[in-house]
Amino acid sequence: MQIKIIENLVEAEKLWKLFVSPSSWYNQWKLRKIFYDIKEIGQLRFYLATDGEQPVGLLPLQISKIDRKIEFFGGRFFEDNQVWAKDESTKKFLYQALEGKIFLDSIMPIDQDLDSRITLGDPKFILPIHEYQSIEDYLQIFSKKRRSNLRRVFKKLVASGLQIDTGKPADIELLFQLNIKRFSEESIFNDLKHASCFREMLKLNNDWQISVFKFQGKIEAVSLGALYNKTYVYHNAGTNIRDYPNLGNVVIYNNIKKAIDLGADNFDAGSEDLGWKSRWYLNAIPMCKLDI
Repeated sequence: MQIKIIENLVEAEKLWKLFVSPSSWYNQWKLRKIFYDIKEIGQLRFYLATDGEQPVGLLPLQISKIDRKIEFFGGRFFEDNQVWAKDESTKKFLYQALEGKIFLDSIMPIDQDLDSRITLGDPKFILPIHEYQSIEDYLQIFSKKRRSNLRRVFKKLVASGLQIDTGKPADIELLFQLNIKRFSEESIFNDLKHASCFREMLKLNNDWQISVFKFQGKIEAVSLGALYNKTYVYHNAGTNIRDYPNLGNVVIYNNIKKAIDLGADNFDAGSEDLGWKSRWYLNAIPMCKLDI
């Protein structure tokens, strides 16, 4: 086998569509290309394994223009990353071809044994909601006291005028504002290009789930999710917890309820616990990284 480096975007797209399964929301070509085009922080570098003239495997990467490390195509926002080939020897061959500075994260655990340099990284959090018939069924995993507290919180917020409606793409702007107000310099939306990526991705033909949470007609929280291949991918939210301290719990509850009601098999909340995912009994799924 040989390795061929692909730096042409047109050829890269053809190879992506040849090898990469679109089963995960994160593995949509158009989505990754949005982040590649707008952020302009990567230099395309697809590793193609060939057997003679036949393409047999693909590791879709780019070189970061920030730290010059090899990373997955689209950048470090993306999860569910892996090498794409039919046989294990080709997969190992592709990983072993990597040299120099490397930062590959959110690698699927099926790749862990393909290269001795691959180690455990941060987990991602999944709730297998196909096990539950309704939100009330799901809440039975909580203690009686916790269920009582949640119901008390909801009742109090409803008494304060809480109304939950379906949002529209334009509401993403308020999500940015509320998120920045809550998390200050830690908000990812301080990066104007990252915000632009979100605006652009909402133009994709995905089953977007935007919810707005109002009090007296004023939107105090916005959440964004997407239903994709029976997985509800929860992306982000902006919430005014200063004036409504328990509103964050309502946002999480509403998204899990919506996922169950839509018939999703899994609720994918991505990586990092962020202080709530374990508390809501999401499963921490081990993910891997190659960081040298």
